[in-house]
Amino acid sequence: MKSIFHVKVKPKHKKLIDLVHHLHTLLLTFTNQTINRTTTKQQGKKLALDRELVNLLEELQWILYGDSETLPNPKAGIEITLEFFSEKMIKVNPFRLLITCFSNLEWQFQLYVSRIVANLLCQHIDSQFVAAQFLEQNPDLVDLLFAQYLIFNLDDNVPVALLYGVMVRECIRQSRVIAKHLLYSKENMKRFIECLFLCSNPNHDLGKSQALKLLGEILGNQTNNYDVMIQYTSCADNLKILMNCLRERKLIQLEAFKVFKLFVENPKKPKGVVDILKLNKSKLLRFLDDFKNDNKVDEQFEEDKRKVMKEIAGLDEETNWRQDSFVGQLGMFTITV
Repeated sequence: MKSIFHVKVKPKHKKLIDLVHHLHTLLLTFTNQTINRTTTKQQGKKLALDRELVNLLEELQWILYGDSETLPNPKAGIEITLEFFSEKMIKVNPFRLLITCFSNLEWQFQLYVSRIVANLLCQHIDSQFVAAQFLEQNPDLVDLLFAQYLIFNLDDNVPVALLYGVMVRECIRQSRVIAKHLLYSKENMKRFIECLFLCSNPNHDLGKSQALKLLGEILGNQTNNYDVMIQYTSCADNLKILMNCLRERKLIQLEAFKVFKLFVENPKKPKGVVDILKLNKSKLLRFLDDFKNDNKVDEQFEEDKRKVMKEIAGLDEETNWRQDSFVGQLGMFTITV
């Protein structure tokens, strides 16, 4: 079997290949179905398809992860991955179908699919993460995962949003190209800003905090994404967004602080970022002095806060910025704790 990524390992077990092909067929049927559920016969067809699909997804999950009594077989994982991304599958790739069908699947299906996608992204074959490479070549799928993650967060459908989050996190963990795409795409940043600012209802706090948590994980992975972090935290407009988030309720503030500290710690802070921090220096120090994690004793949080306060306190008082340069956009940094 020929792979689009030209890796050396070849599938051996016919059964595993058949499982992937059968999944491919079922997902195509699911995508293209025009079954009207109004009659008993039509409902029966839908139920039969659902049963077959969920059984197949459950079997694939078991092969990839094992269970309490059986360890996963690494060779089987490699074989399944290779078949997912073989040339004969590339026109309507089953990995693509798993992602595009996801929002229309039932919850149990989504749970299995999110785990299968995450596992395929982790499969390292001949020094390549082939699923991540596929997504690098098909960024529309990355955009879809990110957009759906934000949409389900704002719809307060946290269980589904968390599953999207599992897949997005694994994408950025395996590929700095994907991380850059997410943060450098104007459309993705527009969606992210809308998620943070267009919904001020307290009911959306969990969704907004989860979005900030994902941003923090992308930027905080400095082993793979250091250059991404430097570029993102060198933008004054991005700093303004995070400072606005520090004015929100505590759940959002805690996640916003994890990103805000990266702006302060950036060793290559440009003048625009430094000027904003100077302009709001006294207010920031007062806020941070009173800012606490009320839920637990968090030594790491306190240490991070101490470092941030020390860095801000040490900023040169002399500036050349106009007093209204930031006031006009944020109404100054007036935080309600």
